[in-house]
Amino acid sequence: MKRTRLVLAGALGCVLAVGLTPTAWASTTYPAEQSNNTSTCVAGSSTSPADCAAAFAGQTDTRTGIETPLFDPPGGNVSAENVRDLLYPGSATKVFVNMMLGFCTPADGTSSPGIPRCNSNVLTQYTSDNTATVDAHLADFVRRGIDGAVMDWYGPGSRVNDATLKYQGEIRNQGYCPGGPQQCQVMYLIMYDGSTLKYPVSWTGIPNTTGSGCSTSLGGTDAENCIVARLRNDICYMNGLHFGNDAYQKYNGRPMLQFFINEGGMYPNLPKTGPAPSWEDVWFWIRQWTDNMHVNCSGAPAGSPNYAADNGMPLLLFENAGGFTHAQSDGAFDWVNPTQNQDDLRISPASTGGTVDNFYATSLNYLSSKVVWGVAYKGFNDVQSAWGANRLIDQRCGQTWVLSLASARNNGYSSSRQLPFVQIATWNDYNEGTPIETGIDNCYQVAASVSGSTLTWQANAANGNANPATISHWLVFNSTDGGSSYQQIASLAAGSTSYDLSGLPAGTHTLFVKMVGRADILNQVSGTVTYASSGPSPSSWIDEQVQFSGT
Repeated sequence: MKRTRLVLAGALGCVLAVGLTPTAWASTTYPAEQSNNTSTCVAGSSTSPADCAAAFAGQTDTRTGIETPLFDPPGGNVSAENVRDLLYPGSATKVFVNMMLGFCTPADGTSSPGIPRCNSNVLTQYTSDNTATVDAHLADFVRRGIDGAVMDWYGPGSRVNDATLKYQGEIRNQGYCPGGPQQCQVMYLIMYDGSTLKYPVSWTGIPNTTGSGCSTSLGGTDAENCIVARLRNDICYMNGLHFGNDAYQKYNGRPMLQFFINEGGMYPNLPKTGPAPSWEDVWFWIRQWTDNMHVNCSGAPAGSPNYAADNGMPLLLFENAGGFTHAQSDGAFDWVNPTQNQDDLRISPASTGGTVDNFYATSLNYLSSKVVWGVAYKGFNDVQSAWGANRLIDQRCGQTWVLSLASARNNGYSSSRQLPFVQIATWNDYNEGTPIETGIDNCYQVAASVSGSTLTWQANAANGNANPATISHWLVFNSTDGGSSYQQIASLAAGSTSYDLSGLPAGTHTLFVKMVGRADILNQVSGTVTYASSGPSPSSWIDEQVQFSGT
């Protein structure tokens, strides 16, 4: 019988055979385990867009008292664990990220002292409607298990719409949609950004619509008439170019459309509720229009897209818990609602309006009749924004992220009462300090050492808010060629702090430990350490066939 040394790898019960490498644990390198794996612009990174103008250096708030000065770190090595694992056990929730699509380079006249901008957006160093950027984002979505993107949309003819169409095309071109309609690996839908109403867009040519901008100084009746005609135009355009696409997300056969509009402030002469002229009346007329789009969206000039196609009547979704009772509402999506108090995370209590807990508690009353979109976020900081208002939510070293996701299970959602959708706010809104694209820093640094035949490590907190709840597990890597290449030899539970090296074969071993974060947390690695092994003792050898178990 072949004599084979078996080693038990920690509390997870992973059985390893020294001298044989499990096929799942491929050879790697020390730099690879700490290098960027995101779509952020990082010099020399294979996962960054190929045409980045420069490396994204991160964003810092140097004001006194700011608890998370580096609120958007440079791109790093990010955990690919699924966000669903942080919602509740057995979650089947569809996870979407909110996408900003207006980024460009180089800096232009919209910059301010110390803050370079392009088209009023901070510089991410990529251009949103470039194919290389789109492909990098899609690949990162797939790697992290993200189901799709909600596109913050600015109307037909805009660069944002060009970027949205580019995503639509690349989902197909990159093979992410082999299963047909509603079966794409990456889906998308549109969030209608109300600020677009102020600016002209491409006109469809459909009667009773307009592509004109609606001035915010218009009187009530003129404002309502303009907004109704403009929304008709833009929704018909969506029906012709988006709603019928295989990758456009539907619910019970109907395309979903989110509205992000400041109804209480953008048009001061148009009240939110009441008889015409009002926003309530706007939505009455939009409902009449969308219920009969196969008729209302006809009459475009010859050669136009089929704006009147039968793609299902769109579901109209509105913001926050009040969205459930909004005029003509088919459902609601929650959003991040910051104040100027960085310590108010806006997650609890459920009794306070505008918190995540409040949204989920309210949503249970509508789950059977309306569409529910929860929210998750890492924090908020608009100090770099051209429209900043000193709004803040501290990240708490990843705790804000974890707690915002846990709110679903803390307020009634479970494997037997599923949350249909959750929207991450956001993937890449660098203007307001909410992106998870770069990864979320949990404020730990890892130190490792060897004493005797035991490898030990510790997570050293660089900030008092660092919390072990942001750690998923630990990986141990071993090299027998002086550090040129490594193989993973153990995967250990989050509470582990040591690993027995006595079973390693004779020779010099170079080792390091990797902290794997929970979903979208930045991973961290220790420095390398060495261990000189004389080989396992004869008494530890057993006459058994080698068996492997998964990690």
